[in-house]
Amino acid sequence: MSTKQPELSNTQELIMSVIEFRQLYGLEISKSISKATDGKRKIPVGSLYPILKRLEAKGFVKSEWGETTEAREGARRRYYSLTGAGSSALAETRAIRAAVNAYSQNLGGI
Repeated sequence: MSTKQPELSNTQELIMSVIEFRQLYGLEISKSISKATDGKRKIPVGSLYPILKRLEAKGFVKSEWGETTEAREGARRRYYSLTGAGSSALAETRAIRAAVNAYSQNLGGI
C-alpha cells in the first residue's frame, strides 16, 4: 500500500465502482447505484456531475462523448470510465476499508 491516501469519499467510491468495468453515462451511473443498493443510496444527477468533474480533475475518471445514431436521437451522451489511477485509488480504498474491518473484528480480544 502506498503512504498517500486515495482521498475517496463513500459516494466517490460508489460511482467509481459502477464504472470500474464498463463505460456508463451519467443517468446510468445514478440508476446503477440505486438499483445495486435496492434504492438505499441515490445520487441525484445534480450532485453526480460535479463529483464526476472532480474525479476527472484528479485523473481517476475519463470521459468521452458518445455518438448519436438514428436508433437513439437526442442529445449526445458523455460516457465515463475509470483510469489506471482511478483503479489504483479504488483498490487502495477497498484495502483500507478491509484492513479497518479486520482490525475492528480483532478488537474484541483486547
